[in-house]
Amino acid sequence: MEERMRYGPMALMGIAMWRESDLGTDKYDEKLRRNLIYYRDLLSDPQKLKLLPGYGAGPLVYALSRLSHRWPDDRFDESADAIIEFSLANYDFRYNEDALVLMGMGAHRDRLSDQQRQRMAEISTAIQATQDHKGLFRVKEHLQALRHQNQMYTIWGLAHGDMALGTKSSADSIKRCLDYTVAKRMLPDGALLWHHYRNWAHHLYSTYQSIFFGRVPERKRLFSCHQAFFIYAVQAYRDLTEDRTAFTEARDNALRWQYGQNVTGKNLFELNGIGVPTRIVLTSGATETPVDRWVGIYEIGAMIMCMVKLLEESTTAAVA
Repeated sequence: MEERMRYGPMALMGIAMWRESDLGTDKYDEKLRRNLIYYRDLLSDPQKLKLLPGYGAGPLVYALSRLSHRWPDDRFDESADAIIEFSLANYDFRYNEDALVLMGMGAHRDRLSDQQRQRMAEISTAIQATQDHKGLFRVKEHLQALRHQNQMYTIWGLAHGDMALGTKSSADSIKRCLDYTVAKRMLPDGALLWHHYRNWAHHLYSTYQSIFFGRVPERKRLFSCHQAFFIYAVQAYRDLTEDRTAFTEARDNALRWQYGQNVTGKNLFELNGIGVPTRIVLTSGATETPVDRWVGIYEIGAMIMCMVKLLEESTTAAVA
């Protein structure tokens, strides 16, 4: 249940973004509709709805709202209404992933009440207030909050929230976080570090995981999805600020890393034969670990999102 509540919605958000773009087609419409019906019916049960985390709520609202016009009789927009009401009533937005609710609400902007819009602005202000002197959002004081993906999810939510409200209040905060990411977490070849904790407790924990569970220390693992999270964050910032030159070099380096500008020298889209990038590359050049022989649907969803945005921007530039 937890995986369906967390990871499936992220995949649906990516697919919805593709379907509603000029790149989308009706090829997978029936499967897409069945998935939306599944979540609509599942979350109509109040007990199941209580299990929904912010990580799932935001992407689900996004997908249900963006696609509701295609199947109006299925009342997907009403399901999105209910998820938003639940989220605002039950989340304290003290965890980075909850910022994704702002992204979902941004897609649902035409049905939001004035009170809900005011809550969006208040949540955005509260999240920005947690940013430290480095540029990291410390929405909750624990190590996971500082991980790369958590920072990028926060950017997604802030940017989409502002765009829905017609404001740019988070632009400076987002830029500071992206500046920090490029300066401190991006390697020369464009790879992005998961994090760079430098305390003895974390190194001890990583060593324990390595010895007893065969898990390569986090500082040595480079993830394809982290490139996608960053690329989408940059695109969201560019959309918010209308600055089509912002972070271009860093964004392109992050993308090139997946296409061969990495320690393996290989195109990661071609290594596993399934059309998506190999999930992980170790700093040693290996592309497999005993516990990472899979690709998550949330990772695929994020990859679709960043590719749609990149292709849309390149098409717009070509026309201009």
